[in-house]
Amino acid sequence: MKTSTLTLLTTGLMLVAASIGALIDHATQASADNLKIIVPPAITGGIAALACAYTAFTTYRFKQIEYAMSFQKRFDELVVYRRSIKEKIEADRSKSGDFQELVDDYYYRFWNLQLEQWQTHRLRLLPDDLFNLWMKLRHTDFDQNKKLGNTSFREGWDKMKGILAEPEFIEFMKTKMWKRGS
Repeated sequence: MKTSTLTLLTTGLMLVAASIGALIDHATQASADNLKIIVPPAITGGIAALACAYTAFTTYRFKQIEYAMSFQKRFDELVVYRRSIKEKIEADRSKSGDFQELVDDYYYRFWNLQLEQWQTHRLRLLPDDLFNLWMKLRHTDFDQNKKLGNTSFREGWDKMKGILAEPEFIEFMKTKMWKRGS
């Protein structure tokens, strides 16, 4: 659903509420007695349906926000982790090969996060615009091909795609992101 759907649902609920309010006002003015207002089941059913649809939509949007925030937090943690690995490597240049396990762990975490984002997006639980932005950033990473220790971004991808073993994700990254088939 898009924002216009939310606006439509909200407007519909407001119109129903206004109509009921007008009925009540009219009934109150029509008789000063203890007039019981009977709302037809079709109206109450319609109100309930609109309320359910609105609740479902807002729950869906909140879930999208929750996933996006969770993924962003994990990505931010990965940035800190990458920085700490770089600092360890730079502090002891003579042993950069000793840090390969940390570098591989970083790339595993990084690509596992990308896989989870892709899976969540396929379930429509991540907004398209956010996911597309993240994929553009991955494309930039691929083009820049920066190194962490002795491993470039592309080499990190090559190592991890065998471990991830998710053929559809790997194909997506090849054809949609890299546009090189690598």
